Amino acid sequence: MPASRNSAGQRAARTDARRNAERILAVAHEVFGQRRHDVPLEEIARRAGVGPATLYRHYPSRDDLVAAVVRERYLEHVAPILDEADTDPDALRGLLRCFEAALEIHATDLCAATTRGLPAVADGLSRAFFHHVARVLARAQEQGSVRQDIGPADLPRLLSMVCATVPFDEHDGWRRYLALLADLLRSAPTAPLPPLGPGNS
Repeated sequence: MPASRNSAGQRAARTDARRNAERILAVAHEVFGQRRHDVPLEEIARRAGVGPATLYRHYPSRDDLVAAVVRERYLEHVAPILDEADTDPDALRGLLRCFEAALEIHATDLCAATTRGLPAVADGLSRAFFHHVARVLARAQEQGSVRQDIGPADLPRLLSMVCATVPFDEHDGWRRYLALLADLLRSAPTAPLPPLGPGNS
């Protein structure tokens, strides 16, 4: 077979594989967004128009599929918000928009898709996320819009408190508690917060 024909065949195969992976991700995101965490992967493959072997070739396990959905959603939906927060004239508004974007992924993808804890990729993205928003927090405090006794180590805990409300409401009830958190961040403290434990400063 001529080299040019062989190369064309390889490019076509790669294109088909990429399209299959994209269809699988699109269906998985739709299913997870409906909170149908018990849907078999074979059903996701059928709805994507591919065979189970094709799905497992791209995503060997449910956690691999969840991780791919979360990575794609993070890059498309959260990363741009983080960049915008760096230049938002109102740093507190930027901080809250970052929280909102992360909560949307948690509510539609992570919470619905896995009950065994976060896939490793989500854990890695979480560390990058909080490293970034710590800078936004510092800028908000410089502007005087956030109480001064909140530190970077508080951010995962504060967001986790709102995440914990997601299972109580099939809709976007968590937005109520994000608004409450915003008021708590803005509030003039009545007393200093107790210190975090050792190693959490």
